[in-house]
Amino acid sequence: MRYLLVAVLVAALAIPAVAAKPTYALVYNLTFNSDGTISGTFGGIPVGGTYADGNWTLTIDGKTFASGTYSCNGSCTFSGTTVAGKSLSFGFTSSALVGTTSGQLAGVFANHGGWISAVTKWVFANLTGIRRGQVISAAAHNMQLLMQANGNGNGASAGSNGSSQASAKSHGSNAGGNGKGKGPK
Repeated sequence: MRYLLVAVLVAALAIPAVAAKPTYALVYNLTFNSDGTISGTFGGIPVGGTYADGNWTLTIDGKTFASGTYSCNGSCTFSGTTVAGKSLSFGFTSSALVGTTSGQLAGVFANHGGWISAVTKWVFANLTGIRRGQVISAAAHNMQLLMQANGNGNGASAGSNGSSQASAKSHGSNAGGNGKGKGPK
């Protein structure tokens, strides 16, 4: 009987190790302006930011929320390294450095709860007062954006590959850009 109990415990502990890979997507709509600033939404949250010399940063109330690097050779590839204080790997492309790009980053978080938990932890470490609730509420809005975009009702990205290196296709107009990946001076 003791061996049976040990076998059940070992099996129960092994289940998280084989859990499904993250598939929850973050919806983004970002405008890269010619003056080196960024505006838009990321995961449902209104953000600002900057880009220059191959680095980009998204901020909320002046605090770094997401960051990474970029390079341009015709089109631009943006690689993310942090979101809400967590080290993560994700990426998206844009047909030019200056303009608007939008899409979904699949596989960055396991589910809606994981996204909200990460945002909440970041918010309580970086913001005060009513701004905390406003940002958490905006992050929760990401689920509605996903459901509208996918029509599947579960918030999972359609066509997600489930990998931690997510990518998204660019949509919209991307007029201009120097294509050199250096950004404005």
